[in-house]
Amino acid sequence: MPQFWSHTRYFSNAHASSIAILLFLFCSIERAGTAADPVPKTAPRIDAPSEVLSGDPVQIRIDGLDASTIYTVIAERWYGSSSPTPRRSWAVYRSDANGIIDVTTDPPIDPASSYTGVEKRGLFWSMRRVSKLNIGQDDVVTSALSPLSAPDQPDVSDPVRLTLWKGSHTFETADQTNPAQSKPDQSKSDQSKSDRPRATPNSSATVRPLTQHILKVVRRPGSLVETPLDSTLAGSFVLVDKAKTTQRDQGKPAPIDPSSSRVDSKTIPTAATSGLPCVILLGGSSGDDTAIRFVAPAFASRGIAAIGVPYYSPGYRPDGPKFPSLPQAFAHLPIDHIERVLQAIDRRPDLDGNRVAIWGVSKGGEYALLAASLIPRFKAVVAVVPSDVVWEGWGSSDLRAPYSGFSWRGKPLPFVPYYKMQETILAMRESRQTADGNPPILRIPHDQGRSKNPDTVAGATIAVERIQAPVLVVGGDADQVWDSGGMCRNIRDRRQNAGLTTVCVTHPDANHYLSGDGFTPNPPGNAAVREKAFDAMMRMLRQQLDL
Repeated sequence: MPQFWSHTRYFSNAHASSIAILLFLFCSIERAGTAADPVPKTAPRIDAPSEVLSGDPVQIRIDGLDASTIYTVIAERWYGSSSPTPRRSWAVYRSDANGIIDVTTDPPIDPASSYTGVEKRGLFWSMRRVSKLNIGQDDVVTSALSPLSAPDQPDVSDPVRLTLWKGSHTFETADQTNPAQSKPDQSKSDQSKSDRPRATPNSSATVRPLTQHILKVVRRPGSLVETPLDSTLAGSFVLVDKAKTTQRDQGKPAPIDPSSSRVDSKTIPTAATSGLPCVILLGGSSGDDTAIRFVAPAFASRGIAAIGVPYYSPGYRPDGPKFPSLPQAFAHLPIDHIERVLQAIDRRPDLDGNRVAIWGVSKGGEYALLAASLIPRFKAVVAVVPSDVVWEGWGSSDLRAPYSGFSWRGKPLPFVPYYKMQETILAMRESRQTADGNPPILRIPHDQGRSKNPDTVAGATIAVERIQAPVLVVGGDADQVWDSGGMCRNIRDRRQNAGLTTVCVTHPDANHYLSGDGFTPNPPGNAAVREKAFDAMMRMLRQQLDL
């Protein structure tokens, strides 16, 4: 028996030692294998929202990439209202040590990218017109990129396709025009073969995208509803987002019929009324309602009732004025007209007459500043490419030139006359220089009119120091219509000297077309102003209209 137990102990000890050695070796091998194996990597992924309201911040982040490696991000869309055209932008980046690219904060590393520097909306505004949407051997024209509805339908969206490519894809274009001197998206000349980009991928570039993402840019939500403001105000309208008014409308009286000529005083809202805040919209010298209909959705979709107010309907058009009851000449236009608009707002319980801002572009910016300086009702004022003085009018066969463009209480306002404006317009139509050898651009009659009539400037200067509400002015030094950049700075300086809140956004390369949100194809100077001005405007309106 002792001998048996002796052998058993020996076997048990030996067996235990063997197991211990095997376990040690197994663990060592497992640890060695773990250290040698690569960490599993996720597939490349574009992290971006599926939908964004045009103008809202959007973050585009790409992960799952090789560290410190070159990639190209390409964005494509169909852009335009009546006849959409294919557009493309591209940017070459280097991923960071974690295999991440943040398009919002990372600058492109290749100057051949469609934009340079850190640009939050660079992939959107730097899109260029191309003949078709394809890259190398990969045809990326898909039904998903078609506009989701016709421009005249309630819901208008532009799907943007984002694709990721390994390596560098760059494009060249023979277009050498100065973008700051030309109006974007107004000419078909850039559809010519010389303007079409040519793909020139380097040897490391992939021929098919690694991944893609469709981002829908909503320009006009389907929940927007338009009604007339008042039957006595030709062409005026109210655009609201019904999705944002449902809760406000609960428990409120039925809205007034805007076509009614009689309004009971009991229906006029009091200060306690919780109607929508409003922004009055004034277009430029083209008249009618085209410009204001373009910008109205940006306000309505953010909970502000957009009040479109045509104030002038040109009579020189072949088919006649669109709104025959409006003035057909830009002559002695009554600023008092805005008082009638405010009265119409006050009569509607769905609108809050105590929270009203005013917005104007070009001649409408001149109008808005005049109205705000004479009518102390506005919570905020936005003037895009405005004037700081009242200018001469035009188009009247009843008045002897020169005459003022605006009036107040039946009296024409002091104005600055043009210098050889008609000659300049004729030269523009005939595509030639003026008799003075000047290029046919509208800015010259403005600049020379001001310099040759210095005694008129003081009296014609708009009294912006009377406007107690915050004011945002937006302009460009490359403006070929008039010196909106310089006039914006004049407004800023006079208001700042009076201790009044003023935001001034200008750029040396920006032109006259600055009413936008930075999401649409534009030259760099315009895009920089649009983005900064749009963000500043929305901050101001949210604060001043108590949104």
